[in-house]
Parts: sequence; structure tokens; C-alpha cells
Amino acid sequence: MSDINRSFFSVQTLLKAGTVLVVLCCLVPLFAGVAGLVLPAVGYYPALGFDSFSTTMLQQVWQQLFGWPGLLQSVWLSLFTGLTATFLALVITLTILSLLWGGRFWNWVTLYIAPALALPHVAFAIGLGFLIAPSGWLVRVMVPFTGWSEPPLWLTVNDPQGFSLILMLLIKSVPFLLLMCVGILQQLQPQRQLMMAQSLGYDRIQAWWKVLVPQLYKQLKLPLYAVLVYGVTVVDASLIIGPQLPAPLAVLVLRWFQNPDLNFRMLASAGAILLLLVTLGGLFFWAMVERLLAPVAHRVWLNGRQRVRHPVLWLAFSTLPVLALLSIGANLVLLVWSFAGRWRFPDIWPSVTSLQYWQHHFAMLSDPLLLALKLGLVSSLTAVVASLVMLEYQNQRGRFWPLMLPCIGLLIPQMTLFAGLPAAGESLFGAGIYHYPFLLVSFGHLLMVFPYVYLGLHGAFRAFDDRYQTVALTFGVSWLRVWWQVKWPMLKPAIISAWAVGFSVSVVQYLPTLLLGAGRVLTVTTEAVAVGAGYDRRLAAIYGLAQALLPLAGFLFARFINRKKQWQG
Repeated sequence: MSDINRSFFSVQTLLKAGTVLVVLCCLVPLFAGVAGLVLPAVGYYPALGFDSFSTTMLQQVWQQLFGWPGLLQSVWLSLFTGLTATFLALVITLTILSLLWGGRFWNWVTLYIAPALALPHVAFAIGLGFLIAPSGWLVRVMVPFTGWSEPPLWLTVNDPQGFSLILMLLIKSVPFLLLMCVGILQQLQPQRQLMMAQSLGYDRIQAWWKVLVPQLYKQLKLPLYAVLVYGVTVVDASLIIGPQLPAPLAVLVLRWFQNPDLNFRMLASAGAILLLLVTLGGLFFWAMVERLLAPVAHRVWLNGRQRVRHPVLWLAFSTLPVLALLSIGANLVLLVWSFAGRWRFPDIWPSVTSLQYWQHHFAMLSDPLLLALKLGLVSSLTAVVASLVMLEYQNQRGRFWPLMLPCIGLLIPQMTLFAGLPAAGESLFGAGIYHYPFLLVSFGHLLMVFPYVYLGLHGAFRAFDDRYQTVALTFGVSWLRVWWQVKWPMLKPAIISAWAVGFSVSVVQYLPTLLLGAGRVLTVTTEAVAVGAGYDRRLAAIYGLAQALLPLAGFLFARFINRKKQWQG
């Protein structure tokens, strides 16, 4: 038994060292990236000759920022689109769960989650733009009833209020929140709680909202905050379907960073700091509203009403088929446009189809696809190993960290992080870091992939019964053998699913690739954003479909492996 103890303690030492390494590699750079923006934002920028702190320069930078035309409207657009999309996504997600969980239609919902998540934001934004544009598919379907011979003068894409961006964020956020809720509900044992509540006279929907929703919301806060932060700071999809004049704050800051005039760098750094403050303000506003509504929610939960009408719930639920049809339609219109040779308004289908565009651009797509595949595999596999090390170390200590700590990267705007990270890295390691752009971009992807993989594995580790390992260790085998032969097979479906999510997150990364690669690393995502904001619909459709190919392949691979395990079982 002493050999087992020595083996256990040696493994625990290795896990502790690995956890420290993961924290240093994945958490410290987050603060370094923010710090890399602070100095230019306060007037210190040696590249322009400002090698000492100056209050005069500090005032000039921030006066220029706050005097920028349309800045307040850009801030309002960022907050409005992010908060609105997050609130609607939360309501629709909870409604779907309360009405369909465990029913005969729930399997259809679970089948919808994977392909909806597999379609990246950029590809979906391109397809949704084709669908709802004034000359899009939806208008073409309405032509027989309206008699239009020309597209109506509607501003349904890039509208100044940001409604098209909200719609895109809403459709993409609901599947993600549903996936997070499925993992949380596995720990809550909803069937047992629902049966107990229904035995007291509550109907099924009331039991859901009074018993399960409070517990679910408490554990759903971090994914919800991640959705909110992404909605406030989204850049890639906003460039395609969001407002342009003025643009949301994140897009405005990116344009400042891309300006060839170096004098804009200090303005961009100040703008990125402002974006961080706006994001924190959005999170604070959400928390304050949540706190104000808490007493009302408590009275509703404890009012004892067992059967009530649910018209609002059914109204929210009616949006599910609409969102699903829009999602399917965006995919279909992408596919049709990629083969369209001539497609005049108001024809529903192209009058001429051709493979010419695919044949012409296939060779140009191979390198960006292969590079995105390499980045995805490196970052997702590294994130899986890092998450397993951290979670196993916490599990052995018998105490799990708050999710906010490992996943803090989800709450920092990507623009703020990756705009300052190169400056921080250069000051620490010199200009030599730019000689390895692939490694630099891979590290940037890892910072974004790790929180999602950790979130996907955290619930499975919390729900795992350690008595299986304890019994296996009594047979005198090593801890590593027990982990590989007992724990690994039981956690394998969760690990494969978390890897698929991490791989898809890596493929769709735009800002890390653009800002850390400095234009030398071209993936299918950066190319899709470049052509998606243009006017060639066929080219945009081809690159959108090409970008969706890798995440879809990852999810299909994960599903095949997990189904194969079920067949073997």
C-alpha cells in the first residue's frame, strides 16, 4: 500500500506543477495584454518618440477619443446589441427547456444544437445577410404576393439600430446556452425534482420555473456573461451584418488599430481601454437589474400558485421554429449562392448554376483551411490536456475552484486583450516573438479555447463518482492505470465533446489571428471576413461554407466517436 501512496503523491505533485504552469500560461497573459494597452493610453509610446509619461499627452489622447464624432452612439450600439441579444437568448433558452425537456420533441432540439454551433458566426452572418437583405430570399418568396419588380427600400442589413446584428447574435447564442444547460442539468437530476414538485400539485411548467430555473440560472451565470461580453465586443460578424456609420465601439477601435498612421495607435489603445470599461459596465448593469428583480422573483416562486396560464412562455417558444428556419435558410442560401451563375431579382432560384467559382477558388482555399486545421488541433488538444490537469488536481484536493477564475478570459474583450498582448510580449521577450507567427497565433487561440473546454469538462468532473477509482485502487494497481482504464472511458464522451467545442472555437477566431499574426497568418476565417464584407455574394458564400466545413467536421467526428462508444457498450 505504501507503493500506491508514493505513486499517488508523485502524481499529485506533477498535477500541482502542471496546474501552476497552466495558470501562468493562460491567466497571466490576460493581465499582461490589458497592461500592454495602458501605457499607450496614458501617453507613453516610444515608437512615436513619447518615451516618458506626460500629462499633456494623456489629456490629448483622451480628449481626442471623447471628441471623436459618433463615439457615444458607438458605445450605445455595443451595449444595446449585447444586452438585448443576451436577454432574449436567456428567455428563449429557459422557455425551450421548461416546455420540451424530457419530452418527445427534446431529441429534435439536441439534434439542432450541434449543427447550429458548428456554423461559425462569420459564415452565419453572411448567410443571414443573404436571407434578410432587400433582395434576399425572404423578399423573393414574398414577390408573388406583393408584385414587387424591384427590391424594396428596406435597410434590413447593416441597419443603424443594430437589429440585424441582434438577430444574428440571438440565433447563435441560444444553441450555446442550451448546450451549457444540458451539462448543468446532468448534475441537478431534474426528473427527480420535477416529480417531487408535481406530487405537490404543481403542473410541469410551474415546477420547472419554481424549482429548477433558480438553480439553473445560478450555475448559468458565467456562460451568460460570456455571451454578453461577446455581444458587446463582437467584431467579425459586426463587420458583415452590423451597423457601419457609426459602427459599434469594437469595430471602431479595430479600424484605429489598422490605420497606417501610427498616431492612431495611442487613440486605439485608449479606445480599447474604453471598450473594457464599457464591457464591465454592461456586466454591472446586468448584475444590478438581476439584484433589483430578485425580490420580485422570490415572491413569484413562493406565491404557492400551482396552475397558471403561460401565454408569454408560448409566445417566446413560438420563436424557436422561426429561429430554426432562419438558421436553416442561412445555410441553404449560402449553398445556393456558391453555385449561382446568374440570379436576378425576383427569381427564387438562379437561372444559371455553375461550378466555375468553386473550381477557380478551390486552390486558394486549401492553404487557409489547412492552416486553420493546424491551429485548431494544436490549441484544442493543448486546452483539453490543460483542463484535465487542472480539474484532476482540484478533484484530488476535494475542492473545485470558482469557475470565474479559469474562465476569466471570456470576460475580457478580445480587442482589449489581443491589441495589448503583442506590446507586452515584445517588452518581455523582444521583437523575436514575431519570427514565429504560427506559435504566437496558436497561443492566442489557446487563451480563447481553454475557457470553453474547461467549461465543457467541469460539469463532468463534478458529477463523476470517485468511488469507482477508490475501489479500483484497492486492487493494488497504479493511479495512472486506474485513471486510464476506469475514469477515462467514463469521461470520454464529455472529453470528446469538449474537444469539438474547443476546435470549433479555434477555427472561428478572427481577432487573435489578425492582431497576433500581423497579417502573416491567413486562415479561412480572416479570408471569410475580408470577402464577406464585400459585394461579391458568390465569393462570400464559398468562403462562408469553407469556414463552416472544419467545425462541422469536428462535431461530426465527436458524435461518431461517442455513438461508437454507445454501440460498443
